[in-house]
Amino acid sequence: MNTIVLKLFRLAKMGQKEEFLSLVQNKGIMNKLQYLNGKELSMIIYGYSKLNLMNQENQHEFEQIYLNSIKKLNVHDHVMCGWSLKNTQNKDVSNALIQSFHQNWENIKQMQQNKANIGLIAYLSANEKNPDDPIWKQIEDVFYETMEFQDQKNFMIILYAFSKVQPKSDSIWISLEKYIWGQGFDQFSRRNQVLMVYSFAKVGKGSMQFWEVATKQIPNLKFKFSDDISFCIWAFAKMNINNLQFWEKMINKQLQIWDKVSLADIENTTWALEKVQLTNPDIWNQILQQQVSEHQSISLKYNEFDEVLTIGKRLHNLKMDQSPLFLSLQKKINGMLSQNKVNFQSLHRLHFLSVFIEKDNTICNESLIQQIINSFSQNQTYNSNLNLLNSLTLLLQDETLAKFNLNNKFKEVINKSFTNIKFIDFKSSIDQEKYFWIGSYLLQYQENDILPLLTSEQIYEKVENNISHLCSLIKILSKHDNAAPFFNRLRMYEHTKPDVFISLFYNMIHKYGYLIPQEKYKKLRNMLKSISQTKDKMEIQNKFIDFILIKNNNIIEEINALLKIQIQDYLKQYNNDYEVDLQKILQEQVSKQRLEFQQQIDLKNHQFIDIVNIDIQGQIEENTTQ
Repeated sequence: MNTIVLKLFRLAKMGQKEEFLSLVQNKGIMNKLQYLNGKELSMIIYGYSKLNLMNQENQHEFEQIYLNSIKKLNVHDHVMCGWSLKNTQNKDVSNALIQSFHQNWENIKQMQQNKANIGLIAYLSANEKNPDDPIWKQIEDVFYETMEFQDQKNFMIILYAFSKVQPKSDSIWISLEKYIWGQGFDQFSRRNQVLMVYSFAKVGKGSMQFWEVATKQIPNLKFKFSDDISFCIWAFAKMNINNLQFWEKMINKQLQIWDKVSLADIENTTWALEKVQLTNPDIWNQILQQQVSEHQSISLKYNEFDEVLTIGKRLHNLKMDQSPLFLSLQKKINGMLSQNKVNFQSLHRLHFLSVFIEKDNTICNESLIQQIINSFSQNQTYNSNLNLLNSLTLLLQDETLAKFNLNNKFKEVINKSFTNIKFIDFKSSIDQEKYFWIGSYLLQYQENDILPLLTSEQIYEKVENNISHLCSLIKILSKHDNAAPFFNRLRMYEHTKPDVFISLFYNMIHKYGYLIPQEKYKKLRNMLKSISQTKDKMEIQNKFIDFILIKNNNIIEEINALLKIQIQDYLKQYNNDYEVDLQKILQEQVSKQRLEFQQQIDLKNHQFIDIVNIDIQGQIEENTTQ
């Protein structure tokens, strides 16, 4: 069997697919997988992966064989299986691979293909999205040690992994940038230059030199795809690069491939121009000059109502709502609404319609109201109803629409649709957040019906491990006297991470005045001792002092107890024996700006699509073409 497997391995490396499949079939290899040793099994799996023979059926079979054979695999076998199964969706397989890397880390570091293996480990670890995994520090250390030997494809895999997971490390970004300077920024391919600026912008990293070079280099690229331009536009806007010459060049690049540009790309560009506060009308008119000049109306080429609304909102924010461009948008919207061409079920940003209603009150008529109401009855999927509900309630809360008395006209249909939604069905954190804020709107009119839903034990159990959701519910329910069931459960809340535990109770107590048991208060104070000396710890202590000053009667006693911890940390940090002015420290802490919690729903989520796996796979396998 060993001879046959070795022959199959060689056929795979030479790319001889037909000979490989013929030998597998003649020898009945797939029926004998459980009898192979670790090395043989890993070679067969590698062969299927190398020749692009993995389909859903045999991928599942290989994954199960791998899981059942873990005990007979050595570190080399695990690494080879890792390369072959790198795109697995099976969490058990991913966890087993990563666990094997943890257990055999020292051996992996000594392997001949160490630099390539680090890329594989980073890629697989990125699928788990766990920034606290110690493996990220190990990957960083090995990358630093082998930096001069890393090739660009492996570098891009590591860059992708760190930008996706974002573990807490500034030094890795310094190392990654150092590698770029060693290679030369302009020595990377067009696609890799695009992904580099996107990845650095995604985490808000990169030196001034990096962005200065990128600002000069990126506009000189020959773009073939609109996505590449949109990636760059998003990245430079996120980093607040407001170089006028750069933006003029990038918009010109977009115009050069206009037939490939979607309205979503245009909307991204308008978001970017708003972000960097570029209000030059010539630039804005350039973006849409062909459609405006040829058709006297925006978006005849497209029919995405959400994007049209959003572009109008951008112009309104920049006080450009008297421009010809805005008027063309207004004309397009009036036409689509009057002809019943809007699919309200698919809308996420209906609330942006308010800027157009403000300019033309005739938009808000009985026809519009009836179209929206009909959309709820026609729509059978909870997810679409949720998006429309969220967008509609935001529209109704716009003060400029108060004179239309729309709340009474939509109250019944919103309440009916909301109560029919089952919160337990939600998988997305964003959907759960939308549900809370729709409920917050309805509490103004239907408290007796809605409050039991938001304070139910079922919802609490679903969100108790999500600090953001709990804080949102605190903010919403703190205004209602009958929300006791929720706060009674919250008073018993436990969490293993001190900063999470303290942050939650800070919001509960300091912001909204809810009291907690004395033993819980003592636990909060004592937990500060278990937090290592970091900037985060100092911020938590400041929050806690704020709370004591406002809510506690024994101010002096409690401040002294807390400051003893803080002063010890100061002394350890600076290793100095000096007199500490308690009064001065206290005054400094009191003057700290109070934490202002404000939960926002990201309706647009301007993190343009994540770096797609196909790009990274193209880096992993030399023979794979995009």
